[in-house]
Amino acid sequence: MLGYELSKLQGVGRKMRVYVEYHHGYSFEGQFFNERVTYGEVGVSWGF
Repeated sequence: MLGYELSKLQGVGRKMRVYVEYHHGYSFEGQFFNERVTYGEVGVSWGF
């Protein structure tokens, strides 16, 4: 996972995060942990 955080966006005191994630390996999904998966993700997060 790689990302960037903008703090105190326009003086409001909020945080915005933009990130990308890539996974190539075994699944994290409980009963399917023996299966190999590959996925990518792009996300935006807004917080306090």
